[in-house]
Amino acid sequence: MLLAGALSAGLALMAGPATAQQGHRYFLPHGYDPHGEEQHEHEFTGPRLNTLLELGIRLDRTYSSDAEDGRRWQAFFEHTEAELELQLTRGFSIESTIKLEQVRDRGGDQLFEDQGVWIEQLFASYRYEKLDLFAGKLNPRFGIAWKAAPGVYGREFAEDYELTERIGFGAAYTLDRPGIGEHRLSASTFFADTSVLSQSAITKPVFGDPATERVNRNRNRFGGASNTEDLSSYAVALEGVAIPVVEGFTYHLGYSDQKQGVDGVSRERGYVAAATYRVDLRNEVAFYPLVEWARFRNAGGNPAETDEDTGATSNPRIDRTYLTLSGQVVYSPQEAGIWNAALSWTRRETERNETDQPRDSLFQVSAGYRFVFGLGIDLGWARIKEDNETSESVGAMITYNYEF
Repeated sequence: MLLAGALSAGLALMAGPATAQQGHRYFLPHGYDPHGEEQHEHEFTGPRLNTLLELGIRLDRTYSSDAEDGRRWQAFFEHTEAELELQLTRGFSIESTIKLEQVRDRGGDQLFEDQGVWIEQLFASYRYEKLDLFAGKLNPRFGIAWKAAPGVYGREFAEDYELTERIGFGAAYTLDRPGIGEHRLSASTFFADTSVLSQSAITKPVFGDPATERVNRNRNRFGGASNTEDLSSYAVALEGVAIPVVEGFTYHLGYSDQKQGVDGVSRERGYVAAATYRVDLRNEVAFYPLVEWARFRNAGGNPAETDEDTGATSNPRIDRTYLTLSGQVVYSPQEAGIWNAALSWTRRETERNETDQPRDSLFQVSAGYRFVFGLGIDLGWARIKEDNETSESVGAMITYNYEF
């Protein structure tokens, strides 16, 4: 997977937000930490600020495309963020994630155009023994492929259903006993952020522009699942690691129920199941398979659509299903950099009024190396089919992680 994933899972995202201490355990197999089940804890010795900086630069060349003007080259920031944890007491902390990514895509060749900065998370968390409580602007826990799928292109379809930028609160409880492993149950209730925290800097895309990937500031009138300004949506997840009878196995089960916005007519219900496994092939070489299935009924709340020919408005029922399969081989010699090679495939199926639509698919192959000082370079190739149009791309992902 992208080199950034190895460390980014270590802060703020486990089981809904929770605290930083154990987060990355639930994003195996990231491959870049051969001892991925160890805990990256910060021993409390007094108030302090822990910071993780992740830089990701994506270089991409689409050399073949069925779409008119589909051939292009791009350079942009991707998965670039600062994760901050202000530890105030042994159990209480304030956590935040600040993102830098492309927020508008107007087509054609691009060189770091339309980049935006915004606050993705800002919440308070409290840990008491095995219980975590959290409240604020957070990313509810749902699925792992949007973080754990390997390769330069491996996450792209799975990112469709990543839950981010919700206002709410929740709790997580960890059951960790000899003989059964570690299992964590989390739940949160929330709504989409429409506050000033949803506003972006640098580039400010407008709602309704087809090129907009993230609107400058969200508003209730824009609609969308959970954009309700009340705590009428929720998500629940159960996940586990370090299970003795299947050493190296991890699982994730999730359910989300999001109320429709002003443009919709039905609640969106999402289901996800994922599993990963570590297979030690020989000394310092491991194989990490991953599978994730996700299903959404009434995707987006079945928002209103207007027929371009007749002008008639309707709310078609939209259901979507995703299946991600991937495998990654990691060679991690002691006191040296880490090599990886990965394949991944994702299929996205859409049903419109119970009628199958053309399937979308993504297949990618990649390989990369991460130096011991944190710099990583991954090279990849992908064939992507969307809306009956196929494109082929080659790309590179350059990453650098620094924690202090």
